[in-house]
Amino acid sequence: MGKTTLIFSLIYIIMGIGGYFASGKASVTALIPSFFGIVFFIFAVIAIKKPSLNKHMLHGIMFLVLVSLGGTFKGFGKMINWLSGQEIERLLAVQIQGTFFILNTVLLIFGINSFIQARKIRKQE
Repeated sequence: MGKTTLIFSLIYIIMGIGGYFASGKASVTALIPSFFGIVFFIFAVIAIKKPSLNKHMLHGIMFLVLVSLGGTFKGFGKMINWLSGQEIERLLAVQIQGTFFILNTVLLIFGINSFIQARKIRKQE
């Protein structure tokens, strides 16, 4: 799960920086995916370098995923409205929030699967 999170963290960092520059540096909030990405990156590196902390880092990652899902749910809803043809204000922000929501949903699914696999392994031992 550490390597998976590492990949997602790099995507988040690039997405935040790209959104910031694409918006003409209009708001620092465009960097929010990057801020999450940096924290995910740190947790992933710790999980990879210190396998004994893997469980704790995964719990931290999943907590942050849930926080980010809560913060981007509204943007995801607006993205659905845009995809159905409605005109949206601040389209770039909505697209970034919606994409961040989708990616974090995928990361949450990977995390849940990782928890399930770890439990199966412990039961076999």
